[in-house]
Amino acid sequence: MLNLALKRAAKLQAAVGRQVLLPTTATATTLSARSASSSSYQEPKEPKIVTASVPGPKSNKLREELGHVQNSGAIQMFVDYDRSVGNYLVDVDGNTFLDIYSQISSIPLGYNHPALLAALRDPKNASAFINRPALGILPPEDFNQKIKSALLSVAPKGLTEVQTMACGSCSVENALKGNKSMMTIAVSFNHISFHFSAVCFWYRNNERGGGPTELDMSSCMNNLTPGSPNLSILSFNGGFHGRTFGALR
Repeated sequence: MLNLALKRAAKLQAAVGRQVLLPTTATATTLSARSASSSSYQEPKEPKIVTASVPGPKSNKLREELGHVQNSGAIQMFVDYDRSVGNYLVDVDGNTFLDIYSQISSIPLGYNHPALLAALRDPKNASAFINRPALGILPPEDFNQKIKSALLSVAPKGLTEVQTMACGSCSVENALKGNKSMMTIAVSFNHISFHFSAVCFWYRNNERGGGPTELDMSSCMNNLTPGSPNLSILSFNGGFHGRTFGALR
């Protein structure tokens, strides 16, 4: 699995829920995010739980402390990310887990992957992390090239357009609105997910035989027809598409 992850990172040329965790039996190798290399990137061999219960006492204390300043009810445990390696997550109490949650499936290459750490150290990427550009309004000069090399290079066959979003929920919301066959891609650090925009806007444009009228534009501001038609999106019990208003509904 490690070799597969390394090959995938090389191929991409850039290493850019309910929680479900399975316990393992050895503590993960301590790994500093600043000095990791492929030689030190070693996963534990088997499970190990060192506390009488999970979460352990340190996690419980930290959760209680956090509860004084924000809602901490959803927190499962606190994690030592410097000691977490590959597919294995280590909590602050020293318990080691095989992590099949993977931060909402956002880290397919695992914790502290050498290629990802190298990308963070690369001065070429520093500006994006520090300045957090509003890409829809003020993108950097190299944005077009990055779109092509990082996203469109791994896009499903036949899809040649992309709209970046801040998270998976944003992608779902925009896919619900939609525009022709464009795909929206949620990019949050190394999280990339694809959603296909082929609904509401696209459907209404076909139904009208063209773009929105002035009445469509004005009536939608008050959530009235024809600008806000009575359309429904099919969903399923047990599915999870995000926590924003439209995605959650």
